[in-house]
Amino acid sequence: MSWEEIKDMYDSGLIDFQAHSHKHMAIFTNTKIEGLTKKDRMEAPELYLYGELEDNFPVFAKRGEYSGKAKIVKKKFFNIFKNFYEENIENKITDKNEILKKCQEFIDKNNEYFSDENEAEYKKRIEEDYLENKKLIEKKLGNQVKFFCWPWGHRSKETIKILKELGVVGFISTKKGTNSMKPNWDMIRRIELRKYTPKKFKINLLVARNLILGKIYGWIS
Repeated sequence: MSWEEIKDMYDSGLIDFQAHSHKHMAIFTNTKIEGLTKKDRMEAPELYLYGELEDNFPVFAKRGEYSGKAKIVKKKFFNIFKNFYEENIENKITDKNEILKKCQEFIDKNNEYFSDENEAEYKKRIEEDYLENKKLIEKKLGNQVKFFCWPWGHRSKETIKILKELGVVGFISTKKGTNSMKPNWDMIRRIELRKYTPKKFKINLLVARNLILGKIYGWIS
C-alpha cells in the first residue's frame, strides 16, 4: 500500500494506524546450530541478520527484535563457517547428527565472533527503532502513536517497560479472545487473521461480541 492509500483509510475515521516496529526484523537468541540455510528459502529477516543470502550458513534460533536482548554474530563469521562446511563436511559426512556436531564444535571454537547484547545496547536498539516508526507514522498521517503491536507476537516484559517510558499506553498481542471494559493494556487481545475465511471471520465476530464466549475462546485456543 502507498502512503496516499493509508492516509485515505485513516482520514475515513474508521481505521487507525499505530506502531508495529520500523524494520520488522529478527534477532538471534543463541548460537546452537539448528541446520543450514538454503538461499532460495531465505527471507528479509535473514538478509538483515546474515548480510547476504547464501547456502550453507548456520541456522540459529531467532525471535522478533523486540523480544529481548540479542545474541550478536559478526557477519564475517558466516562466510568463514560456509568455507569450513564446504571444505570439511559437504559430501564427506552424511549423518545429519554428525554434521551438526562437527558444525557446533567449529562454532564453539570461534566464539570471538559472538557477543551478548548488553542492557544499554538493547535499550538503545529498541528506542531508536520504535521512535523512527512513530515519527514516520505521525509525519505521514498526522495522528498520535500510543499503541504498539508485537512483531510476530513475540512479547517481552522488559520491552514493555522501555516503550512505556516512550509514551506507549497499550500493547496489542496475537492472543485470541475478547477484551473487557477494563482490559489488560499490556496484552490487548485481537481477532486472528491467520488462514482466514469469510466464515471464520463471521464466527469470530459472533464470539467477540460476547465477553464470556470471548474469554472461553481465549482460554481454549
